[in-house]
Amino acid sequence: MSNLAPPTVVKGFETRYVTARHVVDVNGSSVTRTVSEPRDYVLLHAPGQDQRAVTPMMIKEFEKVREPEDPINDQAAVQMCMLRDYIMPQYKAWKEGQEFPEHGTALAAWHQLTEHQITAITAAGVKTVEELIEAPDTVIERINLPGRRNLPAQARKWLEMRDVEVVAETMRERDAKVAELESDNAQMREQLAQLMAMMEEQTEPEDDAPKKRGRKPLPRDEDGNIIRDEAAA
Repeated sequence: MSNLAPPTVVKGFETRYVTARHVVDVNGSSVTRTVSEPRDYVLLHAPGQDQRAVTPMMIKEFEKVREPEDPINDQAAVQMCMLRDYIMPQYKAWKEGQEFPEHGTALAAWHQLTEHQITAITAAGVKTVEELIEAPDTVIERINLPGRRNLPAQARKWLEMRDVEVVAETMRERDAKVAELESDNAQMREQLAQLMAMMEEQTEPEDDAPKKRGRKPLPRDEDGNIIRDEAAA
């Protein structure tokens, strides 16, 4: 599955209590009891929107996501897998009591990092991907990992790839809206053409309409004189 982060940012996690009903057996009788159960939610934010605008999604929904059998023709499932891979490491860190940054991208979101690497980077005082990119050499040297000097460049590359995916997703949404508008316009043109055709049919003269009756023309001779019926006279 792709290592790109989806076009969204995790703003945090929270536990909410929801009302649930359970049927239990009490002395041989089925009794319905109402209880409050905890549910964990991730708070998602789309870049470019108001910072206060967040969308809560239940963690349990991401636990159900499975790899698509046909990734090429099932892009919706691919996007859900990307979102799952982006969120679940951060959720795990939150459940384990690790500090979640209020600003920037949590190291756990960069799911190419192992838990050991995240622990070593955090121990050096770096808590976000952005901080790792901007970290001075003195901080990088405190990271007890082989190849630590390459970490800022790798972090920058991952963050840039994520931003590219954000733009690509925005473009896809725009194209989808344009295609929808074009489809609606085509339907309207077709309906208008049908209406015009019906109006033309209603205004065309009918060939079978009865003709007006007039007086029968009188017979005339070669000189144009009216031939009178002598018998009638």
